[in-house]
Amino acid sequence: MTLTNKLFAEIKTIPDILNVNYLPSLNGLRAISILIVIYRHTFWLHLKADSFLNGDFGVTIFFVISGFLITSLLLKEKVLKHRISLKSFFIRRALRILPLAYHYLIILLILDGFGLITVPISDYLSGFFYFNNWYTQTSYINHYWSLSVEEQFYLSFPFLLKYARLKHFIWVCILFLLATPVITYMSQHQVFLHEFFVAILPLVKFHPIITGCLMAVVVFQQLIPFEKFTSVFVKLIILAIVIMTYKIASPADINRVICPVFIAVFIVVNIYPKKDLIFWLLNSRLMNYIGLISYSLYIWQQLFTFNNMPWRDAFCYADSALFNLSALFIVAYLSYTYFEKPFLSLKKKFV
Repeated sequence: MTLTNKLFAEIKTIPDILNVNYLPSLNGLRAISILIVIYRHTFWLHLKADSFLNGDFGVTIFFVISGFLITSLLLKEKVLKHRISLKSFFIRRALRILPLAYHYLIILLILDGFGLITVPISDYLSGFFYFNNWYTQTSYINHYWSLSVEEQFYLSFPFLLKYARLKHFIWVCILFLLATPVITYMSQHQVFLHEFFVAILPLVKFHPIITGCLMAVVVFQQLIPFEKFTSVFVKLIILAIVIMTYKIASPADINRVICPVFIAVFIVVNIYPKKDLIFWLLNSRLMNYIGLISYSLYIWQQLFTFNNMPWRDAFCYADSALFNLSALFIVAYLSYTYFEKPFLSLKKKFV
């Protein structure tokens, strides 16, 4: 069987590395992702524009993880149950994303009502209905662009996995990745249909999620012996390529298409249990916990960074990074423990 035929063959078995209830290192990688976002948003005035310590870079890591994990779970369901329940999938996604996202919007409404912040109604609507990647005016809801991208993606692509053959899903993903630099270039230059490409530019952000989806298929089809590339030396090379492909400028941001590929490779080589410093760090108790509360950290950080704090003039150290970051982690802990977890426990009923 040729490599192409093996890639497009319908999946009937689950590889051993994915046939587990928990994949190592993913929480550690989520922790790295959210720490980069927080660092960027807190110290943005002191960072160079081309620094890889960029909020967009952190979100890119999270997108690749999301695409890889969600696709892996759907493919496992298809193998084990010979079907994919979109109803259960959407309920699980709703329980994961919506409660905390809407809770944050309610808190903003309360702060707005007391005159501590000002948020246009249009921004509340863009956050509530998940089209923030097309429209927003205030930094308090800017970060909802990533939630909008995720929700738009998962309202479309899972239908392909359920109703289309695997090869059609793969071809759609590949064609989208190939279209990404074209859309970017056409939107950046005053050329044919420029305004149309500007209008659809937010959809380009699908590409890291799609990269994660394709990597999940590659792992399921066992096309590459990733277990042979798990040495620390190889991991460091992959990490260096990730950083360089993100930083180096290229026509139509082609590097931004290449970078997620190596992020996906880095994710896969680190889900193989290995006694090395990188695997230990990603699976340490601290990184694991930061990864667990990463969604709460991401949602709430917009109130504690970017000099957005409604209380920044209230007392002596109200604008201190140390004070606000400490407060952020406390709020994220409380949010995860007493708000997120009850909803997450409900997800088990829809597995």
